[in-house]
Amino acid sequence: MKLVRFFKILIISLISLSFSSCGNTLIDTKDGYKVIETGPFKLKVNTENNEAVIIDGDEFNDEVLNLKSNKYLKKYTLIGIGESAFYECDSIKELILSDNIKFVGRNNFINCNEIIDIELNEGIRLFSAHIPYSFDVSQCYIPSSLIYSSFGYDLFSNIEGNDKEYEFDEKNKYIGINKISNGITKIILPEKANRIEFNDDARKYILENVELNTYNNGLYIGSKTNPYMLLIGVSDFTIQDFTTHENTMFINYNVFERCNNLKKVRLTGNIINPHAYFGTDTVENVILDEGIEIIGDNAFSNCLNLKEITIPSTCYYIKDFAFYNCPTLEKVHISNNTHCIGGYTFFNCNNLIELKLPTICTGMSNVVFSKCKKIEEIVIPYGVKHIYSSQGIISDNSYTYFQECSNLKKVFIPDSVVKTDYSSFYLANLAKIYLQHSYVPESFSDNWCNGNEYILNVDYDLFKIK
Repeated sequence: MKLVRFFKILIISLISLSFSSCGNTLIDTKDGYKVIETGPFKLKVNTENNEAVIIDGDEFNDEVLNLKSNKYLKKYTLIGIGESAFYECDSIKELILSDNIKFVGRNNFINCNEIIDIELNEGIRLFSAHIPYSFDVSQCYIPSSLIYSSFGYDLFSNIEGNDKEYEFDEKNKYIGINKISNGITKIILPEKANRIEFNDDARKYILENVELNTYNNGLYIGSKTNPYMLLIGVSDFTIQDFTTHENTMFINYNVFERCNNLKKVRLTGNIINPHAYFGTDTVENVILDEGIEIIGDNAFSNCLNLKEITIPSTCYYIKDFAFYNCPTLEKVHISNNTHCIGGYTFFNCNNLIELKLPTICTGMSNVVFSKCKKIEEIVIPYGVKHIYSSQGIISDNSYTYFQECSNLKKVFIPDSVVKTDYSSFYLANLAKIYLQHSYVPESFSDNWCNGNEYILNVDYDLFKIK
């Protein structure tokens, strides 16, 4: 074992020298990725295709963050900015994204309150960064490729008019509707919409009054060329098996809320909107086709009989409460392309025994694992910077990051984690916490481990075979 460790250190040291000579420092390698420090940035680089994600940029202190022409990034294909990468940075006033960026994670630019210009690239799919209230969104060009953003909607209101037919303008990319005027009987969606949601009142009106397209017991509204763009409901609440149309792009709220016999579902599209499955406690088998990129809040929450699910390789983002209270869920296969996992995602999945977190993941929100009573080991992916619990506060109605993980024996924390609050390991009952850090950072809160034993200087690869 010591000999293996010696040769690994020797190889990394030799490679590091070659990187240092060209202005880069190789920090570590793991699972097909290398971690590189170049200028003010820390990158996670895929060793096969040279694709890179910025996982830390807090040392950047200029007013213009131009990722198209930055000298430190030119040799890499930059595809994303990880969650909280620019959390502490407060100097940026102008942001220019490079051509290959697909996502910008949450909690970026939180302290950049003077941002006046954001230039998004064609091809970006997700932009979840913090936007200051003073920023004028109307002056920002929104690429047609963007399917989710923290800019909000360019139309989130009511459908009004005296005509029976309502056709959306093709410029409307983000559609959220609260209410629909009486008398409207036909709705035509834009051909290239990036996100569509109808709230419960609007959805109820559509199901009762609007001309619908049908396929395999599914009820749809669509564009002129794709009549099956949005799944809005089902025609038979007794169905046991359901498959969306192959051209379906969006799945609305509460589509299956009254399907009390539904056991098997196959879903296509880009986005599973929040609450698509809310209240559906009979589903046992869910197949998610390639193409799905976002799994919305509460999408599969309270699926009380769901046992196993595979996240497709196209999925970038699993949002908050996605698998909340799925007590029979045993296995979740998460694609290595999933960059962010929301808060309470696996809360009370107390039969979950197998969960390998994606290597590329750079963000996990609070209380991800609480009440996962059968998981024995958790490896936090390199690039995650913060481990927080429910607002960092312990109270009668709050939960902590690893609370009631009664079978959890060990947790590995990479040295990319720079902050953790005092409640993260509260009631965790861990055997040991393994830190890659050589010392406990001052930015960790007092009593951060809550009495759990911890070990420093733990090698990632050796941890996996302990």
